[in-house]
Amino acid sequence: MQNRGALWIFTILLALACAYQLSFSFFTSRLEKKARAEAELKADSLMDANSGEKMDRGSLVLDFENAILRSRGEEKVYPVLGYTYRECKEKEINLGLDLKGGMAVTLEVSIPELVENLSENSADPGFTAAMASARQRQRSSDADFITLFGEEYEKVPNKAPLSAIFYSPDRQAIFEREGSDADYLDALRTEAEAALNNTERILRTRIDKFGVAQPSIQKQQFSGRIMIELPGVKDKERVRRVLQSTANLEFWETYENPDIGPVLDQVNGPLSAMLHPELASADTAKADTLSTDAMVADTTALADDIAAADTSDLAGDSLGLPVDSAALRADAEKKAPLASKLMLMVDQRGWMRGPTVGRANLKDTAEVNRLLAMDVVKSALPVDAKLAWGAKHEDVTLVNGSAAQLLDLYVLQVPRGGKPKLDGSSISSASQDFDMKGSVEVRMQMNADGAQTWKVMTGDNVGKSIAIVLDGLVYSAPVVQEILGGRSSISLGSGNLNKQIQEAEDLANILKAGALPAPARIIDETVVGPSLGERT
Repeated sequence: MQNRGALWIFTILLALACAYQLSFSFFTSRLEKKARAEAELKADSLMDANSGEKMDRGSLVLDFENAILRSRGEEKVYPVLGYTYRECKEKEINLGLDLKGGMAVTLEVSIPELVENLSENSADPGFTAAMASARQRQRSSDADFITLFGEEYEKVPNKAPLSAIFYSPDRQAIFEREGSDADYLDALRTEAEAALNNTERILRTRIDKFGVAQPSIQKQQFSGRIMIELPGVKDKERVRRVLQSTANLEFWETYENPDIGPVLDQVNGPLSAMLHPELASADTAKADTLSTDAMVADTTALADDIAAADTSDLAGDSLGLPVDSAALRADAEKKAPLASKLMLMVDQRGWMRGPTVGRANLKDTAEVNRLLAMDVVKSALPVDAKLAWGAKHEDVTLVNGSAAQLLDLYVLQVPRGGKPKLDGSSISSASQDFDMKGSVEVRMQMNADGAQTWKVMTGDNVGKSIAIVLDGLVYSAPVVQEILGGRSSISLGSGNLNKQIQEAEDLANILKAGALPAPARIIDETVVGPSLGERT
């Protein structure tokens, strides 16, 4: 009887504990159902207001639902105990991906790139050879990259000490000036471990701002990998954007197009002679370089054949031109390799003002990069000029109905020392907002040192552009109208309003969470359906 009574007491206590645990799901589900219904109404309303625009209702509903739940995270939903929605989500039973569905992601922190960054991308032959060999061995070895690098560097004949590669006054807190190679390898291991730990911390902060309930984050110290499970998330593109962004924010002064455009125009001749020597003759040498007047006439002729706007896709029949025009274009591509892929910013009045030097079709950017990387081009440009692509492309429709995606090419001015005068470390806060025209933007506030530098930069560039660059891409390049102190913003341009707001919120959260100390790349991802084992 005593055992039976004890069993009953245990059963009752267990039932109460289960009921208590399940009660959190009851209260969270009530708010989630309301948020879902409200999100569906908002999505339908937005689709009705933009009936001519193609929209994915499912994505809109999910975006609105997540935004509503994030905004109501501190709302008390458990009246008896006074718990908020966020607290209830933390306490409810975690159903896992196989029961609830969501996304599983494996990221790998790039230790080789961290080592290269710490060396300031040293061009020392012994260092580059050891890095290449270590990367090759890493594919089939279980050893950590720092060990592999140390072993390969030891094999280099007549090598310089690692202190000659890694030490600088800026990094004296990391490396001892007179340290041995073994000391430097230990310091690199410490930095690699710190990079992995900091990456995990930053990713946790980003995911918390992402609005995911009960995420699972597991770090593998030895392999440099981080496994993440995101219940309820299926938007692959957004996950990639939030998790992989290094958040390397920089502010650059810029060149004006008239200073650089003519240089890029004039390199067509030397490029043609190098790539197509069969065309280099006395009769064709004059035609190898497109003059500004010829480019203006060419651009004007093309404008009649393009439905939406200017385009740099000069590949003949892709514009819907006659076959003979396509043949002429093929010949022009040989005579002006760069101009055939990159339409320089010039009109009837001459070289256009601004930091944009050209536009290229998205599919042609790799070829443009290849041409720009050639010595004949690099030697023609000013030593302090740096070219960077825009972050957003513009969709245009060609006359034959095909689509083109145009990307702007900007020219930045590199100060002495090679680094921007201002970077993301000066940002103290960031938030999604709207500018005076109602466009979506990310508004940033700087700390005291950053505000002072920003005041000097804007004071020196009134009437000129300052490019705001994130992870190597130009998000905006506003013209400075007044001297600013501590305030700046990133414009997200035009497009779907709901998507822009989401992107702005994600970008603001990324900037607030901080930059990743080393690039983290997704090496595996899986979307799991809400039914056990069902994968999509």
